Amino acid sequence: MRFLQVRFFLGLINQTPTSDGELTDVGACFNTPLIHQRTIRLIMTGLIASFMILTPLTASAYHLEDNLIKHMHRGDTYLQQDNPLAAIDEYRIALALEPTASISASLFHNLARAYRQLGMRDLAIRALQRSMRLQPQFERYFRDLLATYHEKGQTEKAITYLEHIVQDINPDDTELWYLLGLLYMQQSQLAQAQGAFATFQKKAPSSPLAQVAENYALVLGEGRNPLKTGLIPSVESPFAPQHP
Repeated sequence: MRFLQVRFFLGLINQTPTSDGELTDVGACFNTPLIHQRTIRLIMTGLIASFMILTPLTASAYHLEDNLIKHMHRGDTYLQQDNPLAAIDEYRIALALEPTASISASLFHNLARAYRQLGMRDLAIRALQRSMRLQPQFERYFRDLLATYHEKGQTEKAITYLEHIVQDINPDDTELWYLLGLLYMQQSQLAQAQGAFATFQKKAPSSPLAQVAENYALVLGEGRNPLKTGLIPSVESPFAPQHP
């Protein structure tokens, strides 16, 4: 908005209406030589730019929060109407308004859903990774990331990559241990999944997902796969739109 305002005012610097309504160069109105006309333009540009910089554009002035909710709801509506391209535009506008972390996580999640509808799974994976990092307590984001890897046929590749990170680079990355457990379950590698969830519990005992990980580990210890049988429900995000 500020950029557009500056462009508008700078446009007025170079042109001004005459008495008969036509536009003419502002320097000509002063009847000055060309070099002086340029000087006038520079002075006026500096004054306007200073005004724009010194005038704070607060969130309340433009109702950014209202606009954020408006664009988020528009995106949800477009997604329900099977119009993912329009939904993507709305979600990206909402994200540009710098919302809170909780709303950002939901926006990235819904943005990923729109990308998945279009078959743009690489972009969906990136968006879901952002959701997972912003709100790691919601398993819904992990599950959708898992499903997207599966759709792309890259579950094994994802496992290899995550194993490298948690074993060689950052063993304390708790979110990746949880995701790795889900990926192992997807591939029916039950022992590895049980180990990953046990590691997650040890490293993040206060996480809201710690109890879920413990339940997974118990079922896995019985030789059953919770992800295949649906024995344990997923944790939903309260900000997710109410549509499939």
